[in-house]
Amino acid sequence: MEGLSYEERLTSLSLFSLEKRRLRGDLITLYKYIRGHYQPLSDNLFINRTIHRTRGHPFRLEERKFSLKHRKGYFTVRTIKLWNSLPVEVVGSESVQTFIKRLDDFLQTQNIKGIFSQYVAYWQAFRLGFLPSFGSTAVAGKHTASKQHLSLMVTPIGMSYECESPEKISLTSTDHQKIVTLYLSNVHIQPFDLKRDFVYSEDYKCATDQRKQLEEMLPLILGITLGLAIVIILAVYHIHHKMTANQVQIPRDRSLYKHMG
Repeated sequence: MEGLSYEERLTSLSLFSLEKRRLRGDLITLYKYIRGHYQPLSDNLFINRTIHRTRGHPFRLEERKFSLKHRKGYFTVRTIKLWNSLPVEVVGSESVQTFIKRLDDFLQTQNIKGIFSQYVAYWQAFRLGFLPSFGSTAVAGKHTASKQHLSLMVTPIGMSYECESPEKISLTSTDHQKIVTLYLSNVHIQPFDLKRDFVYSEDYKCATDQRKQLEEMLPLILGITLGLAIVIILAVYHIHHKMTANQVQIPRDRSLYKHMG
């Protein structure tokens, strides 16, 4: 298996990646909810959509945006979209065991990124936790500084996040008495979709680095634009001067005609 990526190695061993395992578990639980295994907990949890088309299956669910406080009790829109894209023979299974077998067969032959890549375009960090463990720290290993509901390192799927510029993040300690300021710099991270082991995919620069790169390139762009403008002006002037120089000058004063010929 030398030279194979992580995903390719798992495929050759007929194993699912971590992403597929998580989605598989969510889909199995979702099937149980719909089949009434968790009544009355599942009441009003989903909104069924009546489908009057030949495409799709009759167990399609409404895709809703859920508030953060309810997210733990609901399935993500990502899971709902994948559920709605499953074949009718999978979701229409008579038992959980049959559903699991058909679902595994489906996931073995499908690239799940291709199924919902049009819906999920970015990965990002929603929560950050920091546990001080320095020897000189008074609360070493006692309190965790964290912050939720973040939107950090927003990066297109299939790319790695890179940021050389320092980033400042304010975290709240678990004792609610201290605000911890965390500075990150020279960050290069990619949680999944690595091309090879320890080989990052194409870099996606953070906004600060992109702005710096633009500021560095701006003088060069302006210089090139100004140079092209000067060259065009000189070329037009040269052509105009050459055309006017070759024209025959006709005297306007009739007394000058006697000197011609």
